[in-house]
Amino acid sequence: MPALALWGSGASTPVYPIYRTDWGLSQVEATTVFAVYPFALALVLACFGGVSDRVGRRAAMLAGVVSIAAGALVFGVAPDLGLVIVGRALMGVGVGLGLSPATAVMVASASHAPPGRSSSIATASTAIGLAFATFIGGALVEYAPAPLHFSYWVLFAVAVVVLLMLLRLPPDRPARILSEQKKDGRLPAESRGVLVRASISIAAAYSLGALELSLGADIGKTLVGTSNAFVIGSVISLTSLVIGVVALAARRLSARISGVFGGFASVAATATLIGAAQASSLLLFVGFALLGGIAYSLLFASGIAALASSIPESFRATSLSTAYLVGCVIQVAVALSLGVVATTWGLLEGVSAGLPVVGGVGAIALITNVLPPVRRDHRQ
Repeated sequence: MPALALWGSGASTPVYPIYRTDWGLSQVEATTVFAVYPFALALVLACFGGVSDRVGRRAAMLAGVVSIAAGALVFGVAPDLGLVIVGRALMGVGVGLGLSPATAVMVASASHAPPGRSSSIATASTAIGLAFATFIGGALVEYAPAPLHFSYWVLFAVAVVVLLMLLRLPPDRPARILSEQKKDGRLPAESRGVLVRASISIAAAYSLGALELSLGADIGKTLVGTSNAFVIGSVISLTSLVIGVVALAARRLSARISGVFGGFASVAATATLIGAAQASSLLLFVGFALLGGIAYSLLFASGIAALASSIPESFRATSLSTAYLVGCVIQVAVALSLGVVATTWGLLEGVSAGLPVVGGVGAIALITNVLPPVRRDHRQ
């Protein structure tokens, strides 16, 4: 399910340049298409973030996959910008319903393993989804018929397969989760600080994702000097490969150590992309893809590991939804602001101006993971 969710989130990335040329979209309109997804996702997380605790995680994941499939279907027939926006919104709704319970299920299934095990699995599944979106999606856009639509039909078919697999899972027991929440009361005070730190780490990862998935194809097209969607998708998919490799290699790192190194890598990645934009350097763009993959992997794993190790199971799905919500809000803000400055000043100049914001979120994640936890004095 997480891999499908990330495939859905990045499915439009190889198609953005074609939308712009065939439909005459501005950079703001193209990035608005991207931003609709995290906006819908954030709205669902804000309103229905804990729905899996009431209807069951299997039911929530089923609803999510149905919505993703519907979004892919709309994309597959979309003749204009209006239906593309509808398709993106449906995918955002689907991921909002299904991603948190899917992550919670993975964490629970690895409850007897070190927290790094579950976070590395979640992060690696993210890498698989992004790789499908950029590498396979780029190949389909370039070499398959109907470049505006065919890749979405493939995504629809995969969503149907995932739906059939979920139907084979036994129903879970939401009543047990609700009774544990009532027994536990509010989220413990010491866990709230962990939730804040995890949310910032995930937000820093998502801000990098917003940059690469919303503008990466256009930046790559400018720097690589080719309109071949497969070549551009291959460069961008380096990030996905690095995310997966780092997730597995760094699974023994603590959440804080992952967050610190991820914050450093985020700042370095944004600085590298600024250099790539100013020098029109493909080599530096590849360096950004590698550093961005390291940063995303470590930051996302840091957030998931922190929640897995410190949040009671009865609050885990809701806490994951909260962390994803914060990440989505940051993602929307980054995508729209980059689109505006790119349209106003030009693509590379606008990206150079907006990148310090992305690097700044990474720096905040670094600082929050360096600072010691606040310990409350419970003595009267």
